[in-house]
Amino acid sequence: MTDKSATFEYYLTEHLNNTGNSTSRIKKKQWLKYNYKNLLLSISKESRILEVGPGGGELLELLVNDMNFRNVTAIDISKEVVEFCNEIVPGTTTLVNEDCDYLNNKIEQFECIMMLHVLEHLTKDRIHEFLTLLYSSLRKGGLIVIEVPNMANPLVGLNYRYADFTHEVGFTESSLRYVLSRAGFTDIQIFPSQLPTYSISRKLQFILQSILNAILSWLIRIYLPTDSPITSTAIYAIAYKSN
Repeated sequence: MTDKSATFEYYLTEHLNNTGNSTSRIKKKQWLKYNYKNLLLSISKESRILEVGPGGGELLELLVNDMNFRNVTAIDISKEVVEFCNEIVPGTTTLVNEDCDYLNNKIEQFECIMMLHVLEHLTKDRIHEFLTLLYSSLRKGGLIVIEVPNMANPLVGLNYRYADFTHEVGFTESSLRYVLSRAGFTDIQIFPSQLPTYSISRKLQFILQSILNAILSWLIRIYLPTDSPITSTAIYAIAYKSN
């Protein structure tokens, strides 16, 4: 077992300890639907979709069980994650090594790749190589979705960066755009990951966060007048492989 694999051997139970909680899973799926449902509805149900680092399997469950996508697979370096996700959605998730030979054998195989809160776990010297592998694994015209914690939020950015010992690097809108562009992706769009408003308490939280984000953005522009930063707690990129 490599050092990296050993680090993530018990990631599911040590870091994602609410995975088996039904309430937590419902909230996570609500978040995913709120941010990604419109994008996913624009993709054919027959499209080959790959999730990298499925965690507790909520996205897999949403794609396969709730939205009826028929060609969804996932990969992870944690045996624990793989076993858990295959219990949630049988036959979807494959254990891979750190070098990810799996991707080397999947050239131009996928129409869509999704990687949520994974990129920040890679060391800087691995990020370009890994994103280039993902680019090669996409068919022409295919898209990638990458979500990361947002270091531009001065209230929680540092907490997200250092609360998880396995985090290696942090991203803002500009650095996420840079690494994707360097790997060959085009038409890169960055969005704030939004809080769903399915209850009164969530709506109130959304309103308060929106006010705070506007204030934070204004304060940052005092120091960086040419910037208009996204200050949500997380951001996600949608980028494409050119035809």
